[in-house]
Amino acid sequence: WMKGLVTRLHTRHIAYLHSPMRYVWDTFHSHPKLRSGFHFFKRLLLGYLRLWDKEAADRPDVLLVNSEYTRERVTKYYRRESEVVYPPVTFKQNDTSPATNPKISFLVVARLTPAKHIDVVIEAFNKLALPLTIVGAGPEAKRLRQLAAPNVVFVGKLDDTELLTRYKEARALIQSSEEDFGLVAAEALCLETPVIAYRPGAVREVVVEGKTGELFDDLAPESIADGVRRFIEREKEYDESLMLATGEKFSRERFEQLIRAHVD
Repeated sequence: WMKGLVTRLHTRHIAYLHSPMRYVWDTFHSHPKLRSGFHFFKRLLLGYLRLWDKEAADRPDVLLVNSEYTRERVTKYYRRESEVVYPPVTFKQNDTSPATNPKISFLVVARLTPAKHIDVVIEAFNKLALPLTIVGAGPEAKRLRQLAAPNVVFVGKLDDTELLTRYKEARALIQSSEEDFGLVAAEALCLETPVIAYRPGAVREVVVEGKTGELFDDLAPESIADGVRRFIEREKEYDESLMLATGEKFSRERFEQLIRAHVD
């Protein structure tokens, strides 16, 4: 929303954008609050929101975005240039000691909402019969617990210390949603945990397929299961040094340096 700020004439306006409004430009047809009873008045409202959002995006002197994927969406919807400045990842390898427990369980870290497609991951792991730990809370929690086999464990929302431990002790992270950046995937790689992720979105800027993780093409249980099987086949071949290099690419120091370059 800050991109729409009206500034004084000589004020330099720099906006950092994580995403154009998805429910206005991309997912209005499937947004839970718009999907049912979608009629004439809601279409009018969407039209107004699109006009406002486009006008607001024209106001900043400099528009910074969190990924190449978001930059492409900005070009498509706003018809203007933007520059990528990747957000910082706070979890770093040197912030923690090595994992004390063996890496046995796969890991999901997400808010439990329909947009994250955790139900499809659960279906895949029900069939694979491999251990899966799900970190997060949300409106889908009750339904997802009912879908899960005994090998799927829910631990709720964790603080940063507990979450860091889960990352370190995970065999691999599973990401099943289209993300504008993919902070969770970047956090996992910084802690030497490979990632198995849904290909669309910015995750391709984070995960190097076959070297730091695997990508799958469809939000279907078998597609996820195939990604897990490919991971297991290559598990000993992943490049830990390349994972750690993720920390440099998404470091706080680099982020601050690039932001200061625009401010100064």
